[in-house]
Amino acid sequence: MSTNGSNGVNGHSGSAICSINDFTSQEYDYIVVGGGTAGLCVAARLTENPDVKVGVLEAGADRMDDPQVYTPSLYPTLIGREKYDWCFKSVPQPDAANKSYSMPRGKLLGGSSGINYLMVRRADTLQRSHRPS
Repeated sequence: MSTNGSNGVNGHSGSAICSINDFTSQEYDYIVVGGGTAGLCVAARLTENPDVKVGVLEAGADRMDDPQVYTPSLYPTLIGREKYDWCFKSVPQPDAANKSYSMPRGKLLGGSSGINYLMVRRADTLQRSHRPS
């Protein structure tokens, strides 16, 4: 995906999704690796300057038109499916009888936000109290 100040491709207001050949034929001021929530926020912020050209690389597919992604009640069908999830597992946890835990991570444009039931989880009191000043 390549973007510039108009948040489109090559100065156009259309879709920012492009082929790898189109992407590699362009020059960029910045390349953001990861089209998840944070990466797309960084790219959007950088492109507020119309003189800056930003490319975003995302390993996952664009699934914005997939009903399984945009229908909140279908989120359980995404977890653990390689089409949508990287299917990471933790290392065995010694304090949990060496059990390995599923670590779902979104394998799509939008990253894990695309497979999380459109939820937002606020930090708990302990996490907020240990924030650096």
